[in-house]
Amino acid sequence: MKYTLLKIYISSLLLFSVNAFASAPITVAIANFKTLGGGSEKDFLGASCTEAIFEILTNDHTVRVVEREYLNKIIEEVKLQNSGLVDEKTAIETGRLLGVQYFVFGSITALNETVKISTRTVSVTTGQVISSNSVNGSLNNLFNLQSELAKKITASFNIGNSLLQASNNPKADLSDIPIQVYNKLDKVKALAKTFPIFGLDPARARKKAEYQNGINYCDEMIETSPKLYLAYYYKAQFLLQLENNEEAEAAIKIAKKLNSSDLDIMLLNANYLMINNEDNKALDLLTFLSNKYPEDARVWYGIAKTQASALNNHAAIEACINALIYTPKIPQVEKLLQTVLGGMQGISASQFSSNDVYVFAQFYKTFFDYGVSKTTADLAKQVNQLWPAMYLPYYVMGTYQANLNKTELAEILLNDGLKYNNTYPYLHRELGKLLVNNKKCKDGKMHLTIYMRTETSVDDYDQIQKYLNKCN
Repeated sequence: MKYTLLKIYISSLLLFSVNAFASAPITVAIANFKTLGGGSEKDFLGASCTEAIFEILTNDHTVRVVEREYLNKIIEEVKLQNSGLVDEKTAIETGRLLGVQYFVFGSITALNETVKISTRTVSVTTGQVISSNSVNGSLNNLFNLQSELAKKITASFNIGNSLLQASNNPKADLSDIPIQVYNKLDKVKALAKTFPIFGLDPARARKKAEYQNGINYCDEMIETSPKLYLAYYYKAQFLLQLENNEEAEAAIKIAKKLNSSDLDIMLLNANYLMINNEDNKALDLLTFLSNKYPEDARVWYGIAKTQASALNNHAAIEACINALIYTPKIPQVEKLLQTVLGGMQGISASQFSSNDVYVFAQFYKTFFDYGVSKTTADLAKQVNQLWPAMYLPYYVMGTYQANLNKTELAEILLNDGLKYNNTYPYLHRELGKLLVNNKKCKDGKMHLTIYMRTETSVDDYDQIQKYLNKCN
């Protein structure tokens, strides 16, 4: 009965998603903010502010933000290609290669107990500044200043964004947070960054000392700012990784009491339930969250994991599909989908909530089983018509058209794919090969280099080198 109701709800969301993502989202890159003034004890503010703005903008479903580590890696590669010189022009050139529309540059100036954060948003296409924004106030009000600035930045994109629409939602009080607490919070965020969305860190056995350091930082923050819910939230994460479940549960309860509307805390609670083998309770919570936050891919990924654990394969597949529609860049979702589909001899349309969902599942299964082929390309076209914000159909269609020597169409399709997932290495590989063959050597070599630097296991090194040598 539960799965039947879930099927109906997922089906309605999938129909909604056709209209929700009919146009391409705004793609943004954020340069590392500069720290001006304040002395050595405040040097961390630039990187910290960059991360904070990144996190806030990432929560806006109308905006896609290039992952910071990925962006820095590509900028370093461009730096090598440009004799070690990196300036704003070079950064914008990097953004163009990644299909970025806007590049945000910023700085934070600290003077005594006040701070000013300034940004310029530059169009990658024209190189012109489309907006300049700034906020200023007390250093202890940094959280609220960052949120205010992020709203100003997205407003300059001239889109109806969810950050502005959600501005009236109740938030926890994050004012009057001392700079020392902010610094420690920055450190625990970095320690917790590698934690999986659900489950435990596979490397937790050798990281116990790090996790204990994180707990110590959290306790120090709690002593200074006892109402800072984030300190309890991160403490619970570290305790879970140390498998101290009783204390983790207590920390989660306090975090929920201090900020009952925070989705991250509720997802952490779901993870706690899953770790403690209470999958039914986790599923109930996640299903409730899917009604309240239907566009958050993490919720659907959690549902997929619980359904897969219960061997409800079709329900797991549908939940994975919904996650991919909203955030098609969560590698764990595609890995889970591949695992579930790979364990099935075949899939039946009658087991899915709609024929559209079946087409989606059939496309992924065919791709996982056979790669790019005419059949996969035909299915990709159908999926693209239903959900034009999915990157993988563009990759399949573009690669297939390139194999047919329809280079102009292939280039358009592959570039469209980058708009939705500029970190997918095979899009860069196929686009690079295509551009080199068309004598567009500069961009072609860069895309091939991006592929070589970002793909974890390059098994076609010799072939790529032949392409690179064509431009020498």
